[in-house]
Amino acid sequence: MDGVKQAPVYLFYDESSFMYDMIDVSKELVTYMKQTKLNKQLKNKMKQDVVTRFDGLFIMLQSVSAELDESTELLKKRKQEDRAEKIFEELLDELIRLLHYFKLANKSLEPFNTPTLHLVGMWLAKLKAHLQPRDEPITVNGTNGEKMTIPTDSENIAPIKVRLLKQLEENFFLKPLHVAAAYLDPLQKNCLKDYGFTQELIDQGLVYLKDIMRKVDPPKPPAASMSGGMRQRPPVVKKNLVKRPCTVFVHVGLSRDDSDEESEDDVEPAEESQLEARIDQELAEYRMFKASKSDKEVLLQPDTRKRAREDGDVKHDVGLLPWWRVKSDKFPILACAVRAILCIPASSSMLECTFSSADNTRSNKRSGLHPSTFNALLFLRSDQDLDRK
Repeated sequence: MDGVKQAPVYLFYDESSFMYDMIDVSKELVTYMKQTKLNKQLKNKMKQDVVTRFDGLFIMLQSVSAELDESTELLKKRKQEDRAEKIFEELLDELIRLLHYFKLANKSLEPFNTPTLHLVGMWLAKLKAHLQPRDEPITVNGTNGEKMTIPTDSENIAPIKVRLLKQLEENFFLKPLHVAAAYLDPLQKNCLKDYGFTQELIDQGLVYLKDIMRKVDPPKPPAASMSGGMRQRPPVVKKNLVKRPCTVFVHVGLSRDDSDEESEDDVEPAEESQLEARIDQELAEYRMFKASKSDKEVLLQPDTRKRAREDGDVKHDVGLLPWWRVKSDKFPILACAVRAILCIPASSSMLECTFSSADNTRSNKRSGLHPSTFNALLFLRSDQDLDRK
């Protein structure tokens, strides 16, 4: 701003000055296209970088790349083609590919109406792998399903990847909560180390999960299991009973009140030991559980969950939570822990959008809004966004 490079965007300007200069030229080009109203002549309008959005730079560069040829032709008519001379298409596409993976990670972790906490470790591992130096070209599947070849890293993008990887390792920490959430995904529980979880952190996560299982309110086991699996006979109702004299036995020793106190003290340790045994049994069975083909079909299709619910087809509802709903009979305590852990969102981006919406709703021109009206407007806005999801 005003010729001064701002941090943190330009904190590492000296490491790749050529790349940062191209970003500056792209920003100036978008500003010029908007001021001269040439932007309206483009098929897809260029978008300016929004500092308050983390993906503002990515959106701007993507719009510049899409309309670079057409905008250059418009600039030639005004003899202003020098404004796009320092924008190199190959380097621009390479930078967009680098930032696009972060956009995918945010899109996967930002939803608040579906579980996302179990994906944190997986996406952290993917981002670290994405930022590794690439000395040889690789072939990957593009967004349209066609195979595309990604070239090796250029000398301008390599230092940026190194810096981003360092920032990721310094500011992104995995905790036992992330381990517990990932362990509750049957497709991840046996490959936690592949996603960067150390053995020490895995042990802490399992202790954390076990502690949550103790605190949740699990359903009590059926009476049949408490009686050793034997079915209890219904009471027999006897009719026309003849009253007979009964013998009264007098209990000598502890009073009734004293015996009740002792029995209550004995019940609590007994219930705790039974709960602990049930927890250990469920964890042992879940540890040995292997997802079948039908389980994978349910777990790997989260995008069709909303459509299944709208059609009223609860049986074919897919996703992690519906899978645990089906398995709640086999793992009742774990199913309660799933609801307690996976309700935590992985990202606060949607919450930040709510604050931005609140600032736009209660502006200087609408400062007289009643608090109840203000809350109702925000609720309707959030509910509208939820329906769109």
